[in-house]
Amino acid sequence: MVKPVNPTSGSFVERGWSLWRQLAEGRPLGDPEYRRPEPSTAHTGLLEDVDLGELLAPERLGARRRLALFASAVAGIVRFELSDLVGPHHSAPSIRGMRVTELEALLHGRWTVYDPTRHAFAERGHDLGGTASQGAAPSEPDSGLPDALRLVVDLSRVPVGYTPVREVVGLMEAGMHLGTFGWLAGLLYPSAAFELGDVPVEAVERWPLAMVDLRRGGRTPTNPLARLTAVSRPDRAIRSRSAGRGPWGLVPERRTEGQREAVRTRVRSLLTDEHRAGEVPVVLPAEGLAAAFTYPDDRVDVAAADAAVYWRARRSDDDSDARRALLSAGAASQRLGLALGEDGSFVRPVRSFDPVALARGSDVVVMASVVGRSSYDELSIALV
Repeated sequence: MVKPVNPTSGSFVERGWSLWRQLAEGRPLGDPEYRRPEPSTAHTGLLEDVDLGELLAPERLGARRRLALFASAVAGIVRFELSDLVGPHHSAPSIRGMRVTELEALLHGRWTVYDPTRHAFAERGHDLGGTASQGAAPSEPDSGLPDALRLVVDLSRVPVGYTPVREVVGLMEAGMHLGTFGWLAGLLYPSAAFELGDVPVEAVERWPLAMVDLRRGGRTPTNPLARLTAVSRPDRAIRSRSAGRGPWGLVPERRTEGQREAVRTRVRSLLTDEHRAGEVPVVLPAEGLAAAFTYPDDRVDVAAADAAVYWRARRSDDDSDARRALLSAGAASQRLGLALGEDGSFVRPVRSFDPVALARGSDVVVMASVVGRSSYDELSIALV
């Protein structure tokens, strides 16, 4: 079972700091390092090689190719850029190159974890307390196909250096991966039961975010975290999704005010329904965020971007409300990034700003994202 984190153990919770306080006052400290994923030591068998173009006709896919495509699109390495510090890119951004989520498959009664470096599921020795639908009949033991797929957040993977906002940035990223997981579950497994995990009432390091139960039918819920993303070419959206490029940071293209306002108008149209997730997204010129940004503009030139998006939430006495808000904002930012990626724009989630300067009364900024186009060209190699 998942155990609460001991705040005195040096983990991601600072002594005496609630999650709402981390959101309202916390800033990253230290110098977090970039990390790249390492291969697992053992695996249960390689998955089939697939092309993201197959997402255009998912109804034609057999069960094995559907599984391989889902794993590649949700958690696989889809792009490599030679000069980028992170190196391998997934369909959603990751903190310093290390994903804080893992894709797991229930095979023969055991949860196995997807290894993106080998494109295979690997055995693991621990569990999180079973599935959300215990008692369902298992699939044939020799089929090699899972009974269920789930996305798990592991906040212990957040790089050291983000104290005292490790849970904040970890849940921001987890929400982005959850947005992709929910979208692709609806696209590739539309008739399977989709279930969102319970949000913990206190800080824990590892817990299941969502599950697709392939043994049970059921319509995808209308929860905003699980709805389909407004893209016309899912393969292009996943391959081109970007958090912005630059030789050492972010170098947006400086454009006319008319061009920038057109981008802000489109962003507002894409975010029309996001208030249903519990936050109110606000789209503004990027200069407002730049004034509260703590990185120098030669590393992250926020002011040159087309727009800044804030997700604000009303502070409460319940930290689980903050966790829901972070997951919802992360998912909304990811859906925005996928939709704008088709047009060559980037959506960069950021936390390196003064949250006090952006607060409005009892409303705190849960998350912010920068939208624009990169002026820096990079050799981008598509891998699927």
